[in-house]
Amino acid sequence: MKNLTTIILLTFTCLLTYSQENSNDTIYLQKIDLINNKIQTTYPTTKQSVNIEKLKNKNLGQDIPSLLKFEPSLIFNSDAGNGIGYSSLRLRGSDQTRINVTINGVPLNDSESQQVYYVDIPDLFSSASSIQIQRGVGISTVGNGSFGGQIDISTMSQNKEAYGTIEHSLGSYKSSKQSVGFGSGLIKNKIIFDGRISNIKSDGYIDRATSDLKSYYLSSQFNSEKTLIQLISFGGIEETYQAWYGVPVTYALNKDLRKYNYYTYENQVDHYEQIHHQAHLHHSFNKKFNLSSTLHYTHGEGYYESFDNGYYGFGTEIGNYINAFSYLRDPDNYLINSSDLADIVNRKWLDNDYYGLILKTNYQNKNFSNTSGFSVNKYDGNHFGKIVSINDENYTKGNEFEYSNINTSDYYRNLGNKISGNIYSRSTLNVGSFSLSADLQVQKINYKIKGTTDDQTTGTFNNLYIDDQWNYLFFNPKFGITFSNNDTQKLFASFSVGNSAPNRFDLINNPNPKSEQLYNTEIQYLYRTNKFLISTGLYYMDYRDQLVPTGELNDVGAGIRTNVDKSYRLGIEVISKINLDPIIWNFNLNISDNKINSFNEYIDNWQTGGQEIINHESTTIAFSPSLIASSSIDWQIFKTKKRSWNLNFDSKYVSRQFLDNTNNVDREIPGYTAHDLTFSVSSKKLKINFQIKNLFNSLYSSFGWIYPFISPEDYVDFSDPYLVIENDEDGVYNNTQVYNQTGLYPQATRNYMLGVQLNF
Repeated sequence: MKNLTTIILLTFTCLLTYSQENSNDTIYLQKIDLINNKIQTTYPTTKQSVNIEKLKNKNLGQDIPSLLKFEPSLIFNSDAGNGIGYSSLRLRGSDQTRINVTINGVPLNDSESQQVYYVDIPDLFSSASSIQIQRGVGISTVGNGSFGGQIDISTMSQNKEAYGTIEHSLGSYKSSKQSVGFGSGLIKNKIIFDGRISNIKSDGYIDRATSDLKSYYLSSQFNSEKTLIQLISFGGIEETYQAWYGVPVTYALNKDLRKYNYYTYENQVDHYEQIHHQAHLHHSFNKKFNLSSTLHYTHGEGYYESFDNGYYGFGTEIGNYINAFSYLRDPDNYLINSSDLADIVNRKWLDNDYYGLILKTNYQNKNFSNTSGFSVNKYDGNHFGKIVSINDENYTKGNEFEYSNINTSDYYRNLGNKISGNIYSRSTLNVGSFSLSADLQVQKINYKIKGTTDDQTTGTFNNLYIDDQWNYLFFNPKFGITFSNNDTQKLFASFSVGNSAPNRFDLINNPNPKSEQLYNTEIQYLYRTNKFLISTGLYYMDYRDQLVPTGELNDVGAGIRTNVDKSYRLGIEVISKINLDPIIWNFNLNISDNKINSFNEYIDNWQTGGQEIINHESTTIAFSPSLIASSSIDWQIFKTKKRSWNLNFDSKYVSRQFLDNTNNVDREIPGYTAHDLTFSVSSKKLKINFQIKNLFNSLYSSFGWIYPFISPEDYVDFSDPYLVIENDEDGVYNNTQVYNQTGLYPQATRNYMLGVQLNF
């Protein structure tokens, strides 16, 4: 961190010196995000720009998914229940691995898991200037081929006037946020500095689901007549107590039991540090042609610590950590006493680097525009595990074997290396009231994994080794036509093809998973006046080889997925806005049918030790509700030049979701409705925000997991609170009872946040 700070200060000093030497140049202050998105406005894609100013009143420590939860077709989940810590989004039913997230055009999704860990960038929203949400297959300017949706976050806007802010918020579950921000304003008409540091803490709604989040943001911007250079550094350190196992179904609707946390080990924590560096260059050659380039580097390092006692508390087989105990092998290369049981505390580490180059050119005249570019990105991920402690009477006494080197030896280590690149060209031709668009992208991916795996089992060393690589070459074309009538009416239709490679867990857990392919058709009609807006859209997302969850979890809480031949999402989206000054009402609706044509469920049989195959026809895709609706009422109660009072009332309805792809009513999350109320008082120097979340105290869950199995009674632990006995017609298979181990993620009941912001 000291070296990083030195580099940043030196960079800022050099830029300042340069600006002083060229103080007579004309200011060319343009926002890179607006420059790059200007051409996108005419491209036929289903997108929504987030009202940043409105969400700033709710920015009291919650993460980005929590702030976006009322946006169209989105579903939000928080592991801790109160929106601080680990959280995620689903868009049109697509999970976070299919939602491309970028920050200033740089991909945020993890290269291996494809997940987005917002907890690693706490309070980034405080530095955001714009957020755009795109549904369906995304345009190519983000680099990677967007599959289910896209969220573009920009932090490129900076204030010309000097400023300072101090923020403090307090709320339920001992939640708090402290933040200090500053901006230099324009110095010598050339340079701007912006910065922020934040500290967020919470005990969480779920027991022991604590969060300790620290973050920073630094930016310098240099402007000349035709050139803009911006250097950005941001990151955070997070430590969260694990709550990703969920609570038993029977607890979720019980006010006193729904805070249950499966983990009881005092240091069952996730600890991770992630630092992002970005260098942006924008140069305008003339009014029609400009170039943008980005260099980026991200470093992440951390671990999660777990207590492993296995076998319902009786201990874990030593053989599960075969590499840590490799010196116990006999000459025949087998472990000695590998079946002995012990209580083991381990840490699974990740040390990774991600860097690359993004370049694009923009050309635009009255009737034609083109954006072309490429990106090349490299990822190096070092995965390894260490044993923190072991509790076993036979061996800790040192009578037979010495365990002194356990803390320094890895029980697994593997390297994940990924190189991805793409090249694209996107053009739009205006012919009268019509616009014709084409977007062509070629994407290449090479991914390698080499080393010992974290799935340690009794056996020879060679059985635990992986050395494999996968290559993917995708062509992602997109075409569209748009009709517009003086900005009052707009009608467009588009067809896009998207491809997505399996993630790390798919490749390790499943034999030969196929890449996914999506044929996405969108039709949208928009009508707007000064007082009224309505947008109605029809979408059809036709999948080939979609990877769908089986309901089972691996050891880090991630779902195992398998390919299904054909599946689809067919839906209608309605977005409306009515301006009844001083009241504005926003409403959005998603009605959808999400189906798998044919699905083979593989269910474990505890009696035989094998699996049974149960075929299901025309079933609903897991975690895909048929109805999502949101309403937002914004009331500007009072406004003068010096101060304003605002009241915001948000509502969200989500229909039932199935936990797997079987349409089994014993495997579902009930539908729910949630409401938030926010009151804000603002002046030039002071802002006070008060928020009541889940106003009507709804006991709801937004996500979950399931593991079904077949077993006679003698094999079942009926004391397991996660156990559910199926009662419907599918509850018995071949005269043997079907059971479920099921967990849900309860969201917080009524809770409060109060925030105060001082402006200088």
